[in-house]
Amino acid sequence: MYTLAGCVHCRSARRLLAGLDIPYDEHRLDGVAGFRALLTERTGGWTVPQVVIRGAPIGGASDLARLQRRGVLLARVRGDTFPIDVQRRRLAPGRLLAAIVTRPRSARRAAWRHIRELRDADGRVVERHELAAAGDVHAVAAGQTTGPAESLPRRARSDP
Repeated sequence: MYTLAGCVHCRSARRLLAGLDIPYDEHRLDGVAGFRALLTERTGGWTVPQVVIRGAPIGGASDLARLQRRGVLLARVRGDTFPIDVQRRRLAPGRLLAAIVTRPRSARRAAWRHIRELRDADGRVVERHELAAAGDVHAVAAGQTTGPAESLPRRARSDP
């Protein structure tokens, strides 16, 4: 990671990596004449911080945080092959309301959507399926094959 002293974005990138226990090498560019040209040559970017994972330039602190939000940062650090399988559990307020009205005892379970996504190295969704039940999430995690309940359409926005 290429940084400058006193850079708030550099500090947030360091904090994110340290919080995830990801080891990193920090190259301080304070006092380096023409450091912007050096950054552009090595990473393709000229702002700091510039993060490089396994020889591939990632970008700055916001790009690092985006990869973490999308669930692919640790996979990139480990060098996993892509696409990777990401399991999500999301609260669906509309389902909660419907479940409370129709079957109050099972409202808590019905309020959750269990989603299985295949994501590429940049965290973009390649494929998305809603699983029929919470048990399907555990079966998929255990390596058992289960069919998706329904295929979900891709969302227009790229960030979950």
